[in-house]
Amino acid sequence: MKTPLIVSACVTSSGHTRSVRRPLTTLGIACSLGLVLFLALPTYDVTFSDAPGVMNPSMLAPKSPVCSNEFFRKFITEHHRYPDAIKWNANYTDFSPLLCHVQSQNIEQCMKRKNIQRIAVYGASQARRYGLQLAETLKKIGFVCNKKKEEKRKPIHRIDLDYFAAGNKTLRSLMVAGSDYICSGCSSYQITCTAKDINRDVVNIEFISTENVNTTKLVVINSTFPPTYEHFIFDIYLQKSFPDLNIFFVPMNHIKRQPIERFVREFPVTLLPLVKKVKPPTSDFFFIPGTSEFEERRKAHATDYKNRLWYGLLATDAIRKLNVELLSILESDIINGKVSSFLDLAEITASLSHLCQDGSHFDDQWYFTFWKVFLNVYCHEG
Repeated sequence: MKTPLIVSACVTSSGHTRSVRRPLTTLGIACSLGLVLFLALPTYDVTFSDAPGVMNPSMLAPKSPVCSNEFFRKFITEHHRYPDAIKWNANYTDFSPLLCHVQSQNIEQCMKRKNIQRIAVYGASQARRYGLQLAETLKKIGFVCNKKKEEKRKPIHRIDLDYFAAGNKTLRSLMVAGSDYICSGCSSYQITCTAKDINRDVVNIEFISTENVNTTKLVVINSTFPPTYEHFIFDIYLQKSFPDLNIFFVPMNHIKRQPIERFVREFPVTLLPLVKKVKPPTSDFFFIPGTSEFEERRKAHATDYKNRLWYGLLATDAIRKLNVELLSILESDIINGKVSSFLDLAEITASLSHLCQDGSHFDDQWYFTFWKVFLNVYCHEG
């Protein structure tokens, strides 16, 4: 058994939060304004179960509640925040909140039970990586996955209208490319995953590039909908076949480049009401907070970004604040079950500097681990 690590937010004398990492066997962690006590919990090496479709988490704490979407919803209702004390195993291949334990689920059976045939992953370059590792996750539990379609941007920052017209010539004639993307590696794509068993169940994954919450990357002439890319995606592109499971990785690494007040002003009157309007009752929709960034991991050519202040805040401080604002905006809809969220990924990834490639993106290990935990939590019922 390896010694797990804990990540928890402590308040400093200046009023800022900082992440504290200690072995979980440590009985207490002192912060300058208080003392947080933790009891040691057992942790085991991560393994995949021999049972087909089962994903085995390494954190096992049988006496604590099982982590589930409903558990997180109740916690947010009572505490108005995400569970923020997170434990990692020693090799950083599994994590769990201290307040609950992640129980292994049969993901393939879960997909059948919930009738998940189409999954949409939204966001920017981070979400593109999440989408690819979701396919790898399904491969691990017995699916064969192949990329079927990908956006061909020419130039690289300009949206591919043909991809989103999807063969509809009338629609294509009305589509106009708007503002360019900032991200050059965020082309949308579709992956089809087919189960190897006798039923040959199919799960389609689509990554839909989304850099912000209210943009003009694509507009439709003479449309009755507001002229934004997000309205095109949700009112037109997904209208006939809305995904069964939607995971929107809010691109805080892009959003932080603007005043936080802009996000607070725009998100609750643009993207959020749009999603609530178009989402069928049978579909699940998750808004996921942003991850930490690491100044010491920025590449030599990224001198413009290293230790840069975004409206007075370093990148991770800005993302943490944005995540807090996101939950504040979502809270009533999470409580009412209209949308869902998960955990504050800035807190969870605060100890992953060694997995960070360039200051903001991570090795595949993080994205794969996210899906392992997320799907086990999502699939738990009871």
